[in-house]
Amino acid sequence: MASFDEFKATKTGEAVGAILFDHDWQVELVCLAKHGLPPAQAVGAEIAAKVGALDDTEKQHVGRWIRDILATKGFKPISKGARVAPGNLFSRAALYGRIEAGENA
Repeated sequence: MASFDEFKATKTGEAVGAILFDHDWQVELVCLAKHGLPPAQAVGAEIAAKVGALDDTEKQHVGRWIRDILATKGFKPISKGARVAPGNLFSRAALYGRIEAGENA
């Protein structure tokens, strides 16, 4: 099982990173977070189309990466296991809320 940093250095990780660091996809992640939907839902279909299926550990790494990106945008996880829309790479993912002033992620 590859660590998070090892995953990011793989060909699959680099392809996922290209999607996650694209400005337009980051806007989508934030938009879903603001509206109480799982941000992973924004990129799941794109990752599946460009990278293919991921194993459970790789999906967890993507979730962590999304968490790290959203932390820089002022969001933190508020719950786990929310249902994701059908036809997505993920079946469940975290929900996010705003980080309040003076609060750590």
